[in-house]
Amino acid sequence: NSLILSAVSFVISVVSLAWSYTSYIAEQKDGALSLTWDPTSRIVLFISNLLLIFARMNCIVLFMFYFGPGRIYPGMLFLICHIILMMMIHAYNVIHYMTDQKQSSEEGYFRRLFHVSLMNGLANVFINNFVHVSLNNQKSLGKKKKKTFYRQIIGDIIFFTENIFCVVFGCMTINVSPINNPVTMTYFVTIIFSCHIIGILLKVFYYKFLHIWKDLTPTFDFSKRSFKRADDPIHLFKKKKTTM
Repeated sequence: NSLILSAVSFVISVVSLAWSYTSYIAEQKDGALSLTWDPTSRIVLFISNLLLIFARMNCIVLFMFYFGPGRIYPGMLFLICHIILMMMIHAYNVIHYMTDQKQSSEEGYFRRLFHVSLMNGLANVFINNFVHVSLNNQKSLGKKKKKTFYRQIIGDIIFFTENIFCVVFGCMTINVSPINNPVTMTYFVTIIFSCHIIGILLKVFYYKFLHIWKDLTPTFDFSKRSFKRADDPIHLFKKKKTTM
């Protein structure tokens, strides 16, 4: 009975968390992702979030098993380091790319920057997420949200790398039946990373084909080694200057 209750609790937690993230993203789209207006996009994004959260939670659980029963402090330290890393990424993104919010001379700017960065760090524990909050005192209604393409890429790479790290540590010394069985462990790890990869692919599919601004989603041009968004190329390598 306790095992069934634990499984039901885990499923409810994953589903509710995935739906919460999806609802927040839908709220940012001003109704464009409502179930009555565009249910397909909403469901695809929900399934993507569901799979990514499922994979992330299981990776963290495996990492916790490495240190033994009741020893949650290393796992908490890992999560705190992850939160700080995501805070730094968000703060860097705000300072260097969100020029409409760069008002360092305004009173309380850095306090608000820390608060918003902390909010984003906590919101990025289980999934790569972006919480848009204006740092200015003035209302930002009608202002265009800045591009977060590179932030999304970096965040997804960090999550994938951390998940591999957690699984490797967990598989080294886990001694809990039936996961300690090599065959069962292989199947379990395969399911985890299959969910993660499928979640990423669904996320790419959504932004490339279902997003309301899908035509602005960058595509990679292998011949020019650059991302291209509409008619605006984003080069990975600086072009050499030519002299006459």
